[in-house]
Amino acid sequence: MRTLGTAPVTLLLIALLGACGTDEDSATAPGLRAEEPASSSSPTTPTRPESTTLQLGSLDVVGSWETGELLGERMPAGTAYGVPQVVYAVADTASTQGDALVALGLQQGDRLFRTLPALTPEKEEAADGIDLYGGNLADGNYELVGAVPGTVTVSIEGPDGRSTEATSQSGAVLPGWTVFHHRGTWRPGWDQVQLAPVAVTTDTGARVEVRERSWSG
Repeated sequence: MRTLGTAPVTLLLIALLGACGTDEDSATAPGLRAEEPASSSSPTTPTRPESTTLQLGSLDVVGSWETGELLGERMPAGTAYGVPQVVYAVADTASTQGDALVALGLQQGDRLFRTLPALTPEKEEAADGIDLYGGNLADGNYELVGAVPGTVTVSIEGPDGRSTEATSQSGAVLPGWTVFHHRGTWRPGWDQVQLAPVAVTTDTGARVEVRERSWSG
C-alpha cells in the first residue's frame, strides 16, 4: 500500500487560509467576553450594554452605566465592593418587545452601575412564573435574585426544612411582580460545585428548588 505525502495538502491549506483572512479580520472577529457568556442554563439570558469598568479603590469592577428607563423603585440589596448595591428593573434596550429586565447594580450618586443583568421575568416559561438567578458559592455565601408574579411573601427553605424570609423583597421594583434578593450563608457539607441546596417558597404555596430553576452565568 502506498502512503500519500502530506506536504502538498498542508501547503494548499496554508494558501487557502492566507487568502481568506487578513490581520484586520482577526482583530474584528467576534469572541467570547466575560460579560457575554456563550451559553447558560437559561434560554432567555438577558444582554447588557457595552461593558466598561468602575474603579473602586484598588478594584476595577466590570459592568456598564445604566441607560435603560427605570420601571419602578430601587430595592436595597446590601453592599458589594464596599458600596450600596440595589436591585432594579428597566426596559430592556436589547428587546424589540419592550420586555422588563431586572438587574443588580451599584448605586453611584444618582447613577446606577449595572453589574448583572439577572432576570427577564416576562419570558419565564414555567407555569408558576418564578424566575431565579444565582445560588452559587461566593466568599462563603450564596446570593439569589428572583421575581414572582403577583404580591407574595418570599421565603428561603433550607435542606432541614427551616424557612426564613428573603433578605429583601418588594412589589414596587417591577409592577405586577414581587422582586426579591437574598444573601445566605453557605453551610459546611454543601456541594461547592453545585448551587445552594435551598428552595424558594411563597405564602401562596409555590415552591421551587434553586438547583432546578436558577441559572448562573
